[in-house]
Amino acid sequence: MEYQSRETVEFDAHEGWEFWSECEPGWLYFEEHCYFRGKEYLTWDEAKLQCKSQGGYLTEIESRKENEWIINYLAPAYCTHRLWLQCVVWIGANDQENDWRFVWDWSRRGLTFTNWRWREPNNYNREEHCVAVTYPWQEWIDLRCWERRPYVCEKKRPTGSI
Repeated sequence: MEYQSRETVEFDAHEGWEFWSECEPGWLYFEEHCYFRGKEYLTWDEAKLQCKSQGGYLTEIESRKENEWIINYLAPAYCTHRLWLQCVVWIGANDQENDWRFVWDWSRRGLTFTNWRWREPNNYNREEHCVAVTYPWQEWIDLRCWERRPYVCEKKRPTGSI
């Protein structure tokens, strides 16, 4: 899958070099949205608040293409099949209000696309209610919401961008 950057660099005789992007620094553009991978390990609720503080929300994956893009461009370099349980990131799906009825936290919509790992979701010990994506398989698992993981934020690209 090829990533197309929506960024340009221009030289202005008065201002010097200027950098323009579809998204603010640290965020990556994909199909009218901007994405950010938080590197710190937070609980699902802490990650949700961190995304909100940046004007976004925990990502809502709506297609296989988006799922693959998130893995290909936001995956940490150290992740291998041997470390897969350490290589997961929080996304916005959860079933905290109603067991086995997963919804996106921000939009409150049910999931129309899923990519569950084999035997997932399993609500192990009746404690797993928040969803994460695994590297490198791009599959989803349910985890205890109090576990600390990196996370992916999403927001609509700013209006008035290039």
